[in-house]
Amino acid sequence: MGDLAASTVHELNQPLTAILTNAQAARQILATNPSDLAELDAILEDIETDDERAVTILRRMDLRGSRMTSHPELVDVRAIVYEVVRRVRSEAGRRGSRITIQLDHHPEIVRGDREQLLQVLLNLVLNAFDAMESCAPAEREVRMTSRRSRDRSVTVTVSDRGVGIPRDGLENVFQAFFTTKPHGLGLGLAISRSIVEAHGGRLWVERHAERGVTFGFVLPLAELPAAAVEAPIP
Repeated sequence: MGDLAASTVHELNQPLTAILTNAQAARQILATNPSDLAELDAILEDIETDDERAVTILRRMDLRGSRMTSHPELVDVRAIVYEVVRRVRSEAGRRGSRITIQLDHHPEIVRGDREQLLQVLLNLVLNAFDAMESCAPAEREVRMTSRRSRDRSVTVTVSDRGVGIPRDGLENVFQAFFTTKPHGLGLGLAISRSIVEAHGGRLWVERHAERGVTFGFVLPLAELPAAAVEAPIP
């Protein structure tokens, strides 16, 4: 039950933080440029989305045990990347960061729980933002990539140019309650690893030669008829 409570706190922290950030952005617009209705409408849409995500997290909690229920479906990994970019748009602006993406041109269909995979990628991107807080604004760039491999898998990476991880911390970075953040819970990467492994994949990290790190995960592609893999992102 302790693990369940800690996991829930960490999961809910992301949408609730995003709701607060967007509400503050809306208040600032009302104070400085109340006629910008298009931007206000976009912010309200983001708030609705994050609210729905928080409700979904609570609804899916299996209160009879210590695991979350899972709802596997066919998911295009590229669509998850685009959704994450949309969800962190306001947060990136607030932190003076930018995101670049480089995705495979072909569908990358996996069988998995969409919300859980979103949680993994959101956690990696928000961690990248945190790692670059002390960097100059021009250097605050998060790069996301995805590519298919010949072994019927897809690899997704999130790279930053932040403070990095001490070499002696690499072996512990996925352990529960290990954190390099002053106010971190040390649960995000442990939860992310559990989710990726439950999907038959692997989560890894590597340090850059100069500064920054790359987190990545590999997932097996779903077996689909030839016609199905040509569908575009919805």
